[in-house]
Amino acid sequence: MKLIPPLSDSPRQRFSFVLEDNRRVDFTLQYVSQQRGWFFDLDCEDDFALSGIRLVSSQNILRPWRAIIPFGLAVVTLSEGEPMRQSDLADGTVKLYILEGTDIDYIENLCFARK
Repeated sequence: MKLIPPLSDSPRQRFSFVLEDNRRVDFTLQYVSQQRGWFFDLDCEDDFALSGIRLVSSQNILRPWRAIIPFGLAVVTLSEGEPMRQSDLADGTVKLYILEGTDIDYIENLCFARK
């Protein structure tokens, strides 16, 4: 898991990362005050894109697309609530982690495996 470096409380932010297979992924985060929440867009070099997804606490918020993309995004909150404040990304209340390979396998087995 790779921790995304601390972000600011700016209502619109961008960051990028490079996957293990050297593909670049661009993220845009936007805080929408009327919705009291953060939303994200992502664009991956292999022509995969998402737009307007609400950022919620999740072991892997990108799990619905696991058969299409080789990475995930864990959204971890220090409280048991959802990321609702504009300052949540800046003050460390919410941390974002990029998941790849064995990270995804571990999360799948821990959280979603049938018992």
